[in-house]
Amino acid sequence: MRIGVALLAFGLLSGCDIGVATSQAGTTPTGLIQALWCKVGTCKVVAGLDFTLPSVICSSVDEVSVTPAITNPNGERLVDVPVQFQVEPTSVAVVTQKQGIRCVNTGSAVLSGTAASARHAVPFSCRLVDRISVTDHFRLLLGDGPVSPAVEVHDTAGQLIAGGPTSITVADQQVLRESGGMLIPEQIGISRVTFRAGDKRAHSLVTVVRRIKHEPLLLNDRARVSYALPKGNYEVDISVKSGASTYGVTLDWIGGDGCEDHIESQEFTSRCRITSAGSLVIENPTIFGLGPAANGYITISEVP
Repeated sequence: MRIGVALLAFGLLSGCDIGVATSQAGTTPTGLIQALWCKVGTCKVVAGLDFTLPSVICSSVDEVSVTPAITNPNGERLVDVPVQFQVEPTSVAVVTQKQGIRCVNTGSAVLSGTAASARHAVPFSCRLVDRISVTDHFRLLLGDGPVSPAVEVHDTAGQLIAGGPTSITVADQQVLRESGGMLIPEQIGISRVTFRAGDKRAHSLVTVVRRIKHEPLLLNDRARVSYALPKGNYEVDISVKSGASTYGVTLDWIGGDGCEDHIESQEFTSRCRITSAGSLVIENPTIFGLGPAANGYITISEVP
């Protein structure tokens, strides 16, 4: 008791504010010694505890690490101070042996931590992934800017998870690359793309093509139009109407190998490999000069 009184008197005479430290350590002689030592030496009194968590956790396999920051009344970091963690409810998540967090069900929870008399709590949500919805194959146009892939992620409660996949991996980055969740075409080709969210993965084959033409196509009866093409692989999409009739247009490749000529039709797709230089001819077949005009669109693309 004499030691405590002497230390208290020293604190008052020296102008030291020992109230903060006393609130943590109590009013015992030991607590007063710790409070005074925080003013003149190394302070190991725990005054603050802080840690963070992702607001949403999507995996039931991956452990989310928790790194606590423990400070003394002077704001200095303390090390080797044990922290006790607890999750409520435990039906949603658990504390692992490595003092991390692992989700076990979809739901909301709170992680609480205690270090000496300091406490801190952080709310979070477990959104375990049930499925990733994405088409098996889609196309991107060379020259387009970053494209957001049409991907949806649903949790085990059937709800859509905002933000989409947590990672996107491109197999052939010479064809396209990922940046900030967007896909950027680089050159004509095909690449496998893997989308990951939580414990689930989905895959798509992405084809990058160069659009050469996309324009209206209007051919009167007996009219034709041709397009010169250099060496390369091409695909043509045609869609026309001829009034109320079923008449359409024909397609012929010149200077190609393994090409798909097409008989008269209103809608079709044709591919061809031009070996050196060639052309594409579209014609509205004659009906004695009295047939209807074919009116629609033509798209020519260079493909892998």
